[in-house]
Amino acid sequence: MIRLCHPSEASIITAIINDAAIAYKGVIPEDRYHDPYMSLLEVESEMRNGVVFWGYLDGEDRLIGVMGLQDKGDVSLIRHAYVRTTNRSNGIGSLLIEHILQQTEKPILIGTWATASWAIRFYERYGFNLVTMQEKERLLRHYWDIPIRQIDESVVLSNVKANTDLKLEMTDIHPMIKEANVSDSEQILALQKLAYISEAEIYNDFSIEPLVQSIESVHEQFQHFIFLKAVANDGTIVGSVRARSIEDICHIGKLIVHPNFQNKGIGRRLLEGIELAFKQSSKYSLYTGSKSNKNIQFYTRLGYKIVSTKPIHDQLSLVYLEK
Repeated sequence: MIRLCHPSEASIITAIINDAAIAYKGVIPEDRYHDPYMSLLEVESEMRNGVVFWGYLDGEDRLIGVMGLQDKGDVSLIRHAYVRTTNRSNGIGSLLIEHILQQTEKPILIGTWATASWAIRFYERYGFNLVTMQEKERLLRHYWDIPIRQIDESVVLSNVKANTDLKLEMTDIHPMIKEANVSDSEQILALQKLAYISEAEIYNDFSIEPLVQSIESVHEQFQHFIFLKAVANDGTIVGSVRARSIEDICHIGKLIVHPNFQNKGIGRRLLEGIELAFKQSSKYSLYTGSKSNKNIQFYTRLGYKIVSTKPIHDQLSLVYLEK
């Protein structure tokens, strides 16, 4: 039987995903495979962001397979399709995708690993075709929130007959940089947790402070920090940064930009804005992870220099930079 999954079943869904994802070990690039493959926090975040899971139940009403569908406006995405290892080759995946295809009349896109040949063949049997490499880059950047490294190693399949039939209106985004207030806390915290997932993946640590920070803690920080926000035309907060002054030094933290809006100069404008807000400071100080090469390169381009490194655990050291 196939039915909708309830948010309370997130832990069961996570277990199914991690059991089935063992198939990726040794197949996808080593730096992309994690054990566990997905955390409960990630699955819960996906559900909050609109991924609706359908589940297949065995004769004892136990979930043994799941497939997600995410409405993205002009298209729908099939997300996180997995069947428990012990229940494979029993037609469960086929039953799930046949059910999913009946749930929407919109064009459907599927992203998977380029080396997962069995998954590609499975989707092709149901009328999906690989899009071009150029189209893949465009679609993954627009509809998915995934790291660049994952984009490089992925493919996209579409059930649209011709790739040229799938039109994508890319909005020209020039967000305004404004000072945030405490009423923005929930939006900023949600964006923060989304933005830091890629960092957690780098260090295989989903307990880092930005991912577990509470809303009460953010409210408290508004009493001591100045927050800036980047606001898109529709009022959505797509970036943020916060800072406070201690002994004439401006300490900058949590410079974040929504994955869909990166590489548009928003991070630079936020950083320059917070520096201007603390222009009387003797220097600016911030830190990032030692393996976060993109962050380090970004800060050094804007005049920051590495001054020290502090080990946190085997996988993570913090690099402190000043300007």
